[in-house]
Amino acid sequence: MTVSIASLTAGCRCRCLRAWPATRWPPPWRVSAAPRADRLTGDGLVPLHSGLGEHDDPARSLIFAKDSQWIAFNTGHMELLSRPEVTQQVLKWLTPPAEPQA
Repeated sequence: MTVSIASLTAGCRCRCLRAWPATRWPPPWRVSAAPRADRLTGDGLVPLHSGLGEHDDPARSLIFAKDSQWIAFNTGHMELLSRPEVTQQVLKWLTPPAEPQA
């Protein structure tokens, strides 16, 4: 059975949280580097493009809204579980918006 990416994410509010070991984005080499260089670098476990939901085959890429993407700077992949900033971002995403007061 073949399942399309679109059917996996239909009706879901998907989020993309990735680690990035540097202190800024994009890295200075990304603008001029060959696409293969992006595949070789990442957070120590997940390659850069994969962490952003990107795939060489556009049909297999995940599309995340910009406000549903977040990068934990100066962080390795395994540190995602223990960084307070990551917890704050996940809680922000999970907290329903406040009801307007009448």
